[in-house]
Amino acid sequence: MEPCPPTCDWGTAGLWKHTVERKGAGFVETAKPERFIEVPRPTDADVDGMSRVYQASWKGPSSFKWAGPEHGYVIQTRPKGFTPEKLPEFQKLSDPALVQIFDGESQVRALAAQRVLLRRKQSADTTALLQTVAADKSKELRTRALALFTLSQRGILSKNTAQVIEHLRPLVSDPTLSALVMRALGDLGIDLRTAGKLGGAPVDLLNAGTESADSRTRLEAIVAATRQGLMEVAPQIAQSLGHNDATLAHVAYRGIAQLGAEKSAFTVFKDKQSTHAQKRGASLALMRIHKKEVVDGLLPELSDPRNPLFKHSFEILARLYHKEKAWDRKHWGGRPDTRGPYYEMVTWEQSERILTSLRETLWKLPKDQVGEFLALLGANRIQDNETLNSLIESAKYDSSLIPVLSAQLSGLKDPPAKGLDVLAAAPAKNKMRGYDLSSIVKCLLNGKNSKYLSAVIDSIVAIEAQGNWTALRPAKDLYLKNNGRIDAYQAELAEISKGKPKDRNTFWSYAGLMEITGRSNANAEAKASSKDIIDKDWADPARRVVLINAAVDLKNRNYDEQIIQATADKDSAVRAAAERALRHFKIDPTEVDVTPKVSTLSMEDALAQVNGTKGVTAHGEAIFTKAACNSCHTVSEDEPQKGPYLGNIAAIYPRNELAEAILNPGKSIAQGFATNLVTLKDGNAVMGFITSETTDQLTMRDMASQEHILAKADITERTKMPNSMMPAGLMHSFSVKEFASLLDYIVGLSPKK
Repeated sequence: MEPCPPTCDWGTAGLWKHTVERKGAGFVETAKPERFIEVPRPTDADVDGMSRVYQASWKGPSSFKWAGPEHGYVIQTRPKGFTPEKLPEFQKLSDPALVQIFDGESQVRALAAQRVLLRRKQSADTTALLQTVAADKSKELRTRALALFTLSQRGILSKNTAQVIEHLRPLVSDPTLSALVMRALGDLGIDLRTAGKLGGAPVDLLNAGTESADSRTRLEAIVAATRQGLMEVAPQIAQSLGHNDATLAHVAYRGIAQLGAEKSAFTVFKDKQSTHAQKRGASLALMRIHKKEVVDGLLPELSDPRNPLFKHSFEILARLYHKEKAWDRKHWGGRPDTRGPYYEMVTWEQSERILTSLRETLWKLPKDQVGEFLALLGANRIQDNETLNSLIESAKYDSSLIPVLSAQLSGLKDPPAKGLDVLAAAPAKNKMRGYDLSSIVKCLLNGKNSKYLSAVIDSIVAIEAQGNWTALRPAKDLYLKNNGRIDAYQAELAEISKGKPKDRNTFWSYAGLMEITGRSNANAEAKASSKDIIDKDWADPARRVVLINAAVDLKNRNYDEQIIQATADKDSAVRAAAERALRHFKIDPTEVDVTPKVSTLSMEDALAQVNGTKGVTAHGEAIFTKAACNSCHTVSEDEPQKGPYLGNIAAIYPRNELAEAILNPGKSIAQGFATNLVTLKDGNAVMGFITSETTDQLTMRDMASQEHILAKADITERTKMPNSMMPAGLMHSFSVKEFASLLDYIVGLSPKK
């Protein structure tokens, strides 16, 4: 029988069957996953001893709160043309009869039989029978495995461990069972482990397992030895560091780290005969062992930059500067900090010593190598003002350090002005990598100073000139739709827009002005001034072309009427730009919408009409912008998280449920997007939903789509509110046809099944 583990996937609406086979120490899929059961919002599945599959489906958004017995349903599916045998009364069966069930096709029945056996008093005859079945090479592996683990589970209690080991020893030499025997050894004497003592598994068998030619057996032996806390096996585990089987290599370094076996790791790390992969494996283990002995062993390696272990040692120490804070048993929240390398970082008794040594080491390096090592500090989120100031001074004269400086500053909430000045003045932006320029944009915008706006636009223009669309997208989003302060730059944008029409800086300044005019929450004066500039410049044919192209490229649908009028323009370039815009937006100037406004209908009538109306997807994208949906929702995976992601929402909710959720947003609130009221020490309060949460700060988005970054130390109270952040009358000013178009646009975002 082929192994076919199932998975429930909420996003693709189904229970999936996966076909896998062994490959090295792990498993690989051998065929494309098959949908076994299609159901919206699947949460769990189970199978019974009659081969019936039960599939649960949740009603509405995910939630951790009990919502009553009617909150969803369970589907029962039965195989066609199959009549299962009647279930036996397991408690009345003899031991041999229960063991015989292991041969059957139903794993559920086999597990039930195994549990009955384990609840009974141990019998010498049954033990002998189980040994015989486990050793019988004519039987299927699953049958032998059931017999093996029925034997081994008796050894979970340490008083039975010695006897169970003798039952398992003869099976170790069987290559078909060896990996499973190693796994079984990890279970022995677990009562000792929970009491803080070493487990009862035999070191000789585990050592033999770690030296096996079979990668899976080696992996299971490493896992078992680690679970048992057996340091004696560490030297053999270290032999798999850097193994060409990536799964085995990973488990090996994790095992060494879990055991805290720095001596075994150092043996490989400092051996001149070790390969690069082996040294890397040892490094990964040492990075996770926070002991003084590890620091003692690494510091001498930093004395000479020519030492082959110099960079490895620097990287390990940078990783060791922090450690994971002991879990305080509090919920991490729906938006945990994923930057790494730790969730909640704290320093420890060796941190200051490590930092001092790393600083001293940086001064030994040639100038052209400093950036590479400073980047390692940044990757490990080591904030050191002394090192940062040195980097800023060096970057003034060495432009190769600009990317390193931007990487360091991009993680700071309030980057130092002198560092931003260096980034803004950086020469030859057209020769920098797009990714680095995007990082510069992020840093300069974090500076919240209008004097950096020209440098921001220069960087975006440089990325655009390279044709690097991957880097342009995040830079453009940072500058425009994710820039909560863009209206504060209105005066500078107005000045830049005076440039030549064909200048791309002019184009991007117009893009900023258009963004301001389209925001419902923009400063009224900035919004009016931006509109005046666009209206005035629209009179110039050359600038009219630029403005139309900006609306198209930025998918800004607030100028549809002007664009339609421009199709009859006297200027041929304007007409061409307008016609291109109509084709791009799929605008039909002759189309007349005769459907009623949503505000004139009851909720029931509005739902009935919109569910019976076909919209225009391209128009729906315009409604998505006009209704400010993009203020709180994202539709692309590479956009920064805001509110609930809509890129695959239609795979979870059918069109009619989406319509109801928009008209009545308070009826059900998506898990993780509840409204929170946060009260601060200064008496101010912020109401919104949480978009990001780290150990020391909370990022929230309010009703006006403004982002707030709050220090947790400044929060006095945090309350979850029952109401939704989404306003109930969002569609009131739109027609039924426009509402239907919005729904069709959202539905079209989800991949087709």
